[in-house]
This record gives sequence, C-alpha cells and structure tokens, in this order.
Amino acid sequence: MKKIFKTKIFFGLFIAFTLTLTSVLSTGFLAPAPVYAQEYPTGPAEGYLDAVKNNLSKFPGADIDWWLANPDATEFCISTPAELWGLAYLVNNEVESPHLSGWVWTVEFTGKVIHLTNDIDLSTINPGYTKTIYTYGETWRPIGWGPSYERPTDPPGAPGNGYFMGTFEGNDYTVSGLADYSLFGVIKNASIKNLSTSGTVTTQKEINLQHRISGVVDMAVDSTISNLKSDVHMVYSQVSFSPMGGIVSETVGNTIISDCEFKGTIDNQLSAYGGANPVGGIIGSIGAASCDATVTIKDCINYADIIAAGKGGGIIGGTILSTRNALSANIIIQDCVNYGDITDVGTVNVAAYAVGGILGASSSTVAPACPMSVTIESCVNYGAVSGGIHAAGGVAGYIQQGNLLSLTNSYNRGDAISQVASGGIVGRIDNANGAVIENTYDTGVVTGTNVGGFVGLVNGGTVDSINNYYLDTSASGAANSADYTGVTTKTATEMKTPAFAIQLGNAYTAITDDYPILTWQTSSNTDPVIISPDVTVVTLNGDTNIIAGSDATYTISVGNVNKLATITLWIEVNGTYFTGKTFNGLNGFNLLGNIDWTQNGNTWIGRATLINLNSNGVSSNNVLDIFELVFSSNSNQLGTTNVKLVKADLSGYNDNTNKAIPIDTAITNNTIHTLISPYFPKYDINKDGKINQLDLTTAQLYYLSEESDANWNTAKTADINGDGRVDIEDLILILNNINWSSPLF
Repeated sequence: MKKIFKTKIFFGLFIAFTLTLTSVLSTGFLAPAPVYAQEYPTGPAEGYLDAVKNNLSKFPGADIDWWLANPDATEFCISTPAELWGLAYLVNNEVESPHLSGWVWTVEFTGKVIHLTNDIDLSTINPGYTKTIYTYGETWRPIGWGPSYERPTDPPGAPGNGYFMGTFEGNDYTVSGLADYSLFGVIKNASIKNLSTSGTVTTQKEINLQHRISGVVDMAVDSTISNLKSDVHMVYSQVSFSPMGGIVSETVGNTIISDCEFKGTIDNQLSAYGGANPVGGIIGSIGAASCDATVTIKDCINYADIIAAGKGGGIIGGTILSTRNALSANIIIQDCVNYGDITDVGTVNVAAYAVGGILGASSSTVAPACPMSVTIESCVNYGAVSGGIHAAGGVAGYIQQGNLLSLTNSYNRGDAISQVASGGIVGRIDNANGAVIENTYDTGVVTGTNVGGFVGLVNGGTVDSINNYYLDTSASGAANSADYTGVTTKTATEMKTPAFAIQLGNAYTAITDDYPILTWQTSSNTDPVIISPDVTVVTLNGDTNIIAGSDATYTISVGNVNKLATITLWIEVNGTYFTGKTFNGLNGFNLLGNIDWTQNGNTWIGRATLINLNSNGVSSNNVLDIFELVFSSNSNQLGTTNVKLVKADLSGYNDNTNKAIPIDTAITNNTIHTLISPYFPKYDINKDGKINQLDLTTAQLYYLSEESDANWNTAKTADINGDGRVDIEDLILILNNINWSSPLF
C-alpha cells in the first residue's frame, strides 16, 4: 500500500510539472522558435498555428493532428481520407492569420516526406463541409491548388506558393474515389512515387478557365514522378484550354516521369473548339521555363483509348507554345509502349494538330525563343491511330521542325488513317532537313491521303533515313505515296525471321514466327502478351515493407521450364540499406560456391550460379522457387530502396540429343521496391524514436478519449493497454517505460 501511495503522489507531482512545462514550451519561453524554412513567413508568426487550427473549423472532418503533433518533423504518415484532406488544407491557400495581412499559404513540405500507409477512398469525405466553402459544391480540391492555378508564378510578397514541394511516397497504396478534380494540382521541385489512383475527373465544376485535369498531377514543375498507376476516367467539355494527361496534365521545366501506367479513359468532347487541348496517355502537354529544360519520359505504358480534338498521343499529347509561354522543353521519350487507340474528332482544321501512337504533335503557335528537340528512342505502338482532318502517325503525328527530331529503334504495329497525311512511323514532317529516323519498321495498314509506310507527308526538305522498313501490304509507298531513300519494303515472312531482327540492330530481338520486338521488352513486366510460350519466365518477388533493422526476403522463381540445369543470376542491391545475410537454393537447385559481389559506389551487383544435379535437369509447367535471398536492413537508414534482378542466363539439355543448350528467357518482374520504416514502440507516442517525457505530454492531449470519439483514430495511439479508452493506467504505463537517461530533446 505504501508503495502504491508513493507512486500516486509522485505521479500527481509529475503531471503538474509536465503541464507547467508544456505551458512554458508552448509560449516559446524555453524552446527555440521553430524554423519553418520556406514554408512560413520569416520569423515566428505569432498565433500562426492557432490560425491554422481555428480556420480548420470551416472544414469539419479534415484531420491535421498528424502534422500538429510535430510540424518540424521531416516525415509524416497519412492513412485516412480525413488526413489526406488535411494535407490539401495545409498546402492550399485555405488559412487566414490574424497576425498577417490577407490570406496566406501554409505548408509546402519542402524537404519533407509524406508516407501513405493505407488505401484511401475519397468518396467517403463528407461533402457537407465542402459545399459551404466551394462555389460549385465540389467535394475535393487538388493538393497544391496554388495562388495561380493557371501559371506557377509567385505573387509579390506571398509567404507561400500553395504548391506541394515535398515527397509523396505512396508505398504502392491506392487513392480511389477522385471526383471533380485530380489528386494533385501544382507540384514544384517535388517527388510523387509508388501510388495508384482511380475515380472520375471532369471539368463540369471548373473554377479556373485554365483548369487542367489529370489522373494524378495537374502541373509538374521541375519534379520527379515514378511508379504511378492511374485508372482515372476523364471527361472534358468546357470551352477553354485544358491539357489532359493520364498521369500529368502539363509539365513545366525539368521533369522526369518513369515507370508509369494509365488504364483509364480520356474523352475530349470539344470537337469544334480551336484551342487544341492536348491529351496524352501519360502527359497532356509540354512547356518550359528555360531554354535548357528537359522533360524525360521512360518506361511508361498507356493502355487507354484516347479521344482527342487537336493533339493527342499515347504517351504525350503535344507541346503547347503561345505568346504567354514562348519557351519550349527538350523531350526525351524512351522505352515506352502504347496499346490504346488514338482518335481525333476535331473539326477545326489546323496544320499543327495531329495524333500519334507515342507523340501527338511537336509544334507551336508562335516562334519559340528556343526551339524544341524531340528524341524518341526504343518505343512501340500497338494502337490504331485515326487523325480525321489532322495528320496521323504510328509513332509521331506531326513534327514542325525536322532538324530537331531523332527517332530511332522504334516500331509501329497499329493502323493509321488520316484525310491529310498518315504514316507508319510519322504522319507529317515540315522542314525535314536534318530529321534523323533510324532502325524502325511498320506493319500497320496506312490509308487516307498522303500515305506512307514510313512518313505520310514530307513537306519540304529531306529526312535522313537510315535502315527503315515497312510491310509490303501496309502502304502504297514509303513516303508521299512513293519510294524513299533509306526505306525498304519487306514481306511478312521476311520480317518474321531472325535475320530481320539482326538487320534492325542490337536494339531488337527475334521472336519465333513473329515480328521482332525490342530487347528491353524481354526483360520487363510491360508486355506479357509478347512472350513466346517456349520462353522460360523468371520472376523476382519479395518484401515491400519492413521495419528498419529487420530482414528483407526476396525469392526468384522460374516458370515453364524444360530440362533446366544451370542458372546464373545478376542481382543489384543498394549497400546503404542492406547487408547480405543468407542465400539459399530451393527445390533442388544449389548455390555453386558463393555470390560474387562487385561494388560501384553504394550499389552492389552480385552474380550467383545455381545448379540442379538431376541428370535430365528439371522440367515443370508450374512456377518453381529456385533462389532465396535474405538481407539485413540498416537500422539507421530509412526510406525506399530497390532490389533488382538485372539479368538471368539459363541453360539445360536438348530434348533429343541431351546436348547442353541455352534456354530462351524473359524476366517479367525485375524490381522490388522496399519501404524501410522506423520501428516505433507503443510507448513512443510522438514517434520521434525516443521514449521520454514528451510522449507522456502528447498522451495527455487524449486523456479520457474513447473509441466512440471523433478523434479516436489519432487518440488510440495513447491507448497503451488496448481497452478502448485513454486513462490514468495508460499514462502510468508510459511513465514506467520512460528512459530517464535520454535527454528531453
């Protein structure tokens, strides 16, 4: 009894002290003024956080507790629709401070990471609280609404921009239920990655006449976007300029987009509008902020059918240059595929409008201050391209300045038709001198006016054509309905031979009784349809989420094997995050010797050889796990890292002679993204990696909270004993686990 009594007295004194200290800290008397870098006005804004909290009452249901707990943190986690809405509230211009004149823009999250830790359905957001705020009754506005949604310019004296400028790590979760607007508005110097989206985005509730709509990001300025998958359905019906993109509506400046997929729909209903409205499966339109700006699109796929009204492409709709933006970016498109049909329904006859399987049109309405270069390398189109009264090309629709085009190692398998110019590779090229097109082929049927299995219409100058081919039944000629230097016609039988693949160059690989494909297509997960049934498939699987300091396990498997005996694998690992632990052969395969590791900076590439000692090797139609790799993660290194299967060489025995032979191989999943997260004991309430008095103080915020309370999703972190209530027992449990040898800060 005496021991219990003393504990209670001590705890009561401790609570009083903690409350006093918390009050002092909140005044800034002891604690240094928080540094908010570019996110807040210079110097601490008195009452600023209070303004953020108070203004939140206009948005009941939005949750920013995850940010208020520690605004200076560098990483945050979001798991609910309310918390995502809270992010939009913080980034957008929604807060008015009594100590600052006018409306101010709050948190841009520069240098900070937002982790999505759960799937989120935005359709569950209560529209009641937004209809009282927004004129059109929309239930969502994109994260990064910005002070000028039309152009990313900084208003004079603005303390913030209203852009998202941090990193959004989706961790392969999905945000569904998008309505009215896209997930992100303007992002700048930002990174968006490992995320899926779905829903319906329209311009029915358009506020800004320059409103862009997209599957994920409306405008990307000097940003990086990777591993995004969009299944968003977009409909455009407003008379104004609005690019539409399955992933990004418009890019400005230096932007890199990689490993993205679009499976939604794009329907541009403005057939009679003359504003072009570029639409693309990945990017709608390209702009720039300086003459040396470059936009790079790599390893992207469009599966969606696209309806355009001026400029449309499976990967990029087109460029947009006007008197307000007389600069242009250099475009690099590499290793991309389009499967969707591209149809132009526009009725305004403009020569610069066109549609293409990869790129719609590279053109401008004014003479740009710096011309645009276009590089298309190792790309494929399988979709039909219909231009109507505009040009149509299997790979590119229209190129205005030929001397700035380099199109190499690409092919078209889709039909092309146009009333003005249709080509198997390019629909129309103006001022063609200097244009380089090399190592391409077309098998699609090309019809209409000014047709060519190579280029439909060469309007002035001559294309530098090297080693290009088209199917003899595709078109009546190579270009301008006639022969063209550097272009050869071939029969289907000739094209479906290993010799033809060799003739095209090292970028191509022969497929038995079929047309050649690009070499990278045999080692990616982008096109499972093209893999021959005689090919052995190799797949990498593994952990996508682990706690720092724990092990990550990866497995390599093979499918469709016949007398497989020997396998050599090349695996790439980041040594900053991982160290090797155990490596084991599986299902009769044995690791021969040790893995041979070579280092290049922080990257380690290991070569492992596995053998099966069965005299006839292994045959199976099932998937067999053959190799397991276990790595120990660095407890001090957090973030996302990749483990990659770089290459796989397989060999076995001939069915008849039992002679050793190589086995055709395709890697269908070669990279695993693994998120390494910090381990937070349940007593570490504020998730700062320490258990100290601040955790007790944080828990006091939720004292007497219960499961039925609106704030329980946040408060439950302080329910240590899991009884559905935060009470004195929980506070004592935290107290008893405090490490008093650890400093408070």
